[in-house]
Amino acid sequence: MPKESRIITADLSKIKLEPGVEYFLNFSARATEPEPLIPAGYEIAYEQFQLPIEMKVAKTDISSLPKLTLSQSDQTITVSGKNFQLEFDKNRGTISSYKFQGTQLIEAGLEPNFWRAPTDNDFGNGMQKRCEIWRYAGRYRTVDEVQVEQISDSEIKISFHFDLKEAESKHRTSFTVLGSGDVIVENNFTPGQKVLPELPRFGMTMAIPKSYDKVVWYGRGPHENYSDRKTSALVAVYRSTVRELFEPYISPQENGYKTDVRWVAFLNEKGDGLMAVGMPLICFSALHYTNEDMTQQSRGTMHPTDLQERDFVFLNLDYKQMGVGGDDSWGARSHPEYSLPAQEYSYKFRLKPVTKKDNLMSVSKGMK
Repeated sequence: MPKESRIITADLSKIKLEPGVEYFLNFSARATEPEPLIPAGYEIAYEQFQLPIEMKVAKTDISSLPKLTLSQSDQTITVSGKNFQLEFDKNRGTISSYKFQGTQLIEAGLEPNFWRAPTDNDFGNGMQKRCEIWRYAGRYRTVDEVQVEQISDSEIKISFHFDLKEAESKHRTSFTVLGSGDVIVENNFTPGQKVLPELPRFGMTMAIPKSYDKVVWYGRGPHENYSDRKTSALVAVYRSTVRELFEPYISPQENGYKTDVRWVAFLNEKGDGLMAVGMPLICFSALHYTNEDMTQQSRGTMHPTDLQERDFVFLNLDYKQMGVGGDDSWGARSHPEYSLPAQEYSYKFRLKPVTKKDNLMSVSKGMK
């Protein structure tokens, strides 16, 4: 009843801890009696609490993994292992090929990205002009230095140091290839002395084959959610398709985002594909449209019918993007705690080929 409270005791003593498993307590409040417009059993409110209990996963012994072979030319770096091969473009600082069991997992390699398609609220506060310096900062980067380090027979680290000239900032992406075929990707951003606006996003983009359109993720969902719009999205394992992740706003803009993601996998009809595992968390979106496809010069100049579906899946794998705001749509910005001021940032995640035989939750727990 209104203004009443009750203490509920939950007995957690019987939980048997397992390595790498998270535990959540979900509450749901439902109507016990029918009311006008509310049938009995209707969910009125819900909440999720993560329990502060865990058992660490034992670290993988890298030396036990299959050996790697390294070769280089003026243009490329090639790392080969059991059932897989990776090629890196020295001029672009990206993965140009990632083959597992003879199948290509990517269409275009990972690139640094700082931009999102402006939302209605972004246009209202002038983000598209204020933050325009970030729109092409990742695309027009230049490679200052390439470092290749054979850490062991089963571990090779390749680092690309980028100059973001217009922003007068630096960025480094490191790819650590393991004998298992996993690739640990680490990003570090360092601003220079130039006064810079906030970052709309800090992350990476890549394109994967269109056939990998079945999406499974462990994170917040099932609906889109952002740093300042996520408490209604509970952490769980969800399934969807790339096409279903798209939100057809009448004015195309950033959409379909997922936060607090532990892992996400993109699978074809056979159940094979590519997994990205946060270390510890990432955010992602996966659409048949690029960020640029949905970027308008001014609000209302495009509609969903103007979008042409791409022949690949465009994937954002991010640290974060700034909140979507919404105090009003004619000037208010995201609150400071949900903004990304121009300062040092770093994050990492792991890419892993998967097959229909893999238990996605189980294989996500290695290499922590």
